[in-house]
Order: sequence, then structure tokens, then C-alpha cells
Amino acid sequence: MSAQQALEDRLTLMHQSGERFDQGNKLEALNLSLSIRILVHDTKISTSILEELGIKGSIKYPDTCPPIPVQQGNMYPQNWCGLAPFDMGITSGDPGYFAKLSTAPIARWLDFDDWWEQIVYDSFMGHQLTRKQFVLNMAHKDGGAHFDLNGRIDAYEKAARIYNSHVFLVDSKGNEQQIPPVAPFAVRQIAHELLEALIDDYKVVPNRRMNYPEHIFGAGLHIVPEEQEDSNSG
Repeated sequence: MSAQQALEDRLTLMHQSGERFDQGNKLEALNLSLSIRILVHDTKISTSILEELGIKGSIKYPDTCPPIPVQQGNMYPQNWCGLAPFDMGITSGDPGYFAKLSTAPIARWLDFDDWWEQIVYDSFMGHQLTRKQFVLNMAHKDGGAHFDLNGRIDAYEKAARIYNSHVFLVDSKGNEQQIPPVAPFAVRQIAHELLEALIDDYKVVPNRRMNYPEHIFGAGLHIVPEEQEDSNSG
């Protein structure tokens, strides 16, 4: 198989995984992380498809991540991910994070290293993540290609724990609902950006409409302190 054929096959697989993800199968994020890794990640013993083709450093990559938000008054944003904004679910009835796909404006086109290493997540509690860290932690540690729970970097582990265990949406009656983790949606958007970089006029519209500001300043959220959550679980 030629490198060009491998590229075409991988793009087809990534597009199909994206479709299944958008239809509700969030486990497809694992396949998306693996496809991204195969396309762009180089090591001492393996060469990515784009590097093999000699185009990894010559093409531009779309950046759909808005700037990191800043403090507004006495309020700080919490658990911000520019690739996967938070939707309160007013219209959809399904609060949570989602990938904006082609509806996200492209702020600029970047060289690979600037795109790959850009900070796209900030907990505002000391943890930041880049596209590279989202993708490789999911592919190498969460089961995309390998599983190694103890090998996660601290920022990724903390981000996963926050979204899985500590952050709740509070409705008008005071009822709490856990919010799904943001990582699968961030990886979905990264995959979409890569498809836009490699396929002319590639467009996919999400099956939900954003109806809340692109970052939250704590309103409607309840964050359980780690020590309280740990004591409750024991």
C-alpha cells in the first residue's frame, strides 16, 4: 500500500468515526485519537503518514479555538475548552460540551507545531492542555492504541477527574446533574480540523445548536472539592 492510499483510507476512517461520534457513540473518540496519531505523530521508531508524504510541515492547519478567556469582574472562567464549548441545553435538553465542527469560525491557519502545541484547555486551577496532549493521552493511555492509567500526565488526569467526578450542572430547582468529560469532544474537534486541513471544502455541521456563551463563569455549576468527593466515595 502506498502512503497516498494510506492517507486516503485513514481520512475515510476518520470521517466515518466522526459521523458515528456525532450520532451518539462517544467511544469513537478513541478511534479518532488513534487516526490523528497515525496521521501526524512521529517518534524515533515510527513515521506519520503526513511526514512520509512530505506534507506535514508544508500545509496549514485551521485553528478553531478562540482565545483563552480572561477574568470578568470578580468572576473567573472554570474548566474552559475552546475546542468544545459548553451548551446549557436550553434548546436541546442535553447540557454538556460539544464540538462545533464547521460552525466554529477559523481564526487563523497555523504551521503544524504551532497548531499541535497550542493550549486549548485551561482549568484555571493550574492545569492546561494542548491538542497534542489531548490526542496522545487518549491514544496512548485511555485505550486508543494503548491503555496505561498510571501513565497519564497530571493535567490530563486532573481534567478527566474534574469532568467525571467534580463538576455538576445545577438546575433551577437545585438538582445536580453530572457533566460528561470534555476530552472526547475536544478530540472530535481536533479530528475535524485535521480533515479540514487535508480535504478541500470539507464541511460538517453539528446536530445541535449552541445557545450559551462560549465559556462559563461559574453560574449554574457546582464543583465538589477533591477532599469532599474522596471522602464521599470511601
